[in-house]
Amino acid sequence: MNNDKAYLLGLIIGGGIINPTKSNLIIVLPYKRWGKVISNPIRAGKIASDILLKVKPVFENEYDISVTFNPEPEWSIVCTGNLEKLTDDLHKFGIVNGGELRKNAGIENLIPYLCDENLKRQFIAGLADSIGSVVNSHRRFNDDYQIISFEFSGDNFRLVFEICQLLNEIKCFADQILWNHPNQHSGNDRYYGHYYGTWKKGFKIRVLLDQYTKKGSFVFNAKLEAAKENIEKEKTEEHEANSCLDRRINVNGIKPVHIDEDNFWIPKNLRGYHFVHHKHLCAMFGCPYVPKNQLKPILDNLECYITPFTVITKARVDQINKILESEEVLKNRTYTKYEVKVEKLIEIYKRDPNTLIWGNSKDKSGYPVNKVLQALAAVLSMESRTSRGKRTSGNFIRSIEDAISNDTIKHINIYMPDKLTPIKILGTNFGALVGPENPGVYKKLIEKDSEFGYKVRAIREEDFE
Repeated sequence: MNNDKAYLLGLIIGGGIINPTKSNLIIVLPYKRWGKVISNPIRAGKIASDILLKVKPVFENEYDISVTFNPEPEWSIVCTGNLEKLTDDLHKFGIVNGGELRKNAGIENLIPYLCDENLKRQFIAGLADSIGSVVNSHRRFNDDYQIISFEFSGDNFRLVFEICQLLNEIKCFADQILWNHPNQHSGNDRYYGHYYGTWKKGFKIRVLLDQYTKKGSFVFNAKLEAAKENIEKEKTEEHEANSCLDRRINVNGIKPVHIDEDNFWIPKNLRGYHFVHHKHLCAMFGCPYVPKNQLKPILDNLECYITPFTVITKARVDQINKILESEEVLKNRTYTKYEVKVEKLIEIYKRDPNTLIWGNSKDKSGYPVNKVLQALAAVLSMESRTSRGKRTSGNFIRSIEDAISNDTIKHINIYMPDKLTPIKILGTNFGALVGPENPGVYKKLIEKDSEFGYKVRAIREEDFE
């Protein structure tokens, strides 16, 4: 192993697609917008230069492989010739040598060969040049915290975990891992993406950009220059990232048990489990950097952070009805139209947006007034065709107050179930479901089968007793 080979392996695992029968390796670079020839010819020229002056000679020297490139439809490095030396190395390192590598590869057997910090840094540099996105929209909350996002598709959870470990070892601490799991991609809607699998948005390992440029590296000048441009947007001179052990775990709000938690697509060691935080998933892989002392108290009180129902689901009325017919507890409900003064709900919200209504204060049960009003605003917005998809444009309280003043609120009805299950908010064409909080009941549904393995079974009629 040497630095050049470590870099090439990172580049190949990041974007490589191998067809051994055709002696063909293509490294796809997801620069479709970032490096588009028409819209950004200067950057495109720099990418071409990086491939020809930096990648091409290293491939020729290490593996006797010829290199060209294609800028359209997306950037790709095309490697042709005898791939035997390369495939022998991949075999030695236990890496699958066919198909799209980042969807199939593991680097458990490669890691011992990356035996010093320089080798690890060069391997990560290959990933940064292939799938490390420095699009300037990547940030934590605002421009002052710029991010490099290592992006993976597919269901290769193990590779993402292994890459994160290497980043830790070169002190490029992950600001966040976004796992390709419904608990990560759907924070409110139990049914999001269920019918079309659209919750499968991929993985992201997000690292503070100024931390990465200090501890990691790029080989592509185009990437390094873009990273420096993004850092110039920051108002603070430098951000010092903390290791995961020194970071606080914050679980914000109640998360639904997504209907696809036991989907066959999810790896067996994670299938059927519920996760409240990205570090909870890390803990299931045995990560030594997880602050267990923070995670365990949350899991010990898991009933306060979950619901077997949706938090908010927004959809067409026919889709709402289909959902209510799809689960036994929902199907058994009798709904009654509920007369409510929306102005009163807004008053409650302004006093305390986390207030629970229409429940039992002694049991800490009921419907969060902020979610009820958000759902109401969404239905109003969808009915008036002013929404952005299912999102309300502008301030949701103001949009409700406008609907009250112009009397369009009367076209929306709220329906209450006979037990503490989701309420219905229905317009003519669109509607929403809002689920309750009810920790005393939800505690009955939780099943623990390992230190961090928690499953939440479906709720049944008798659980309400």
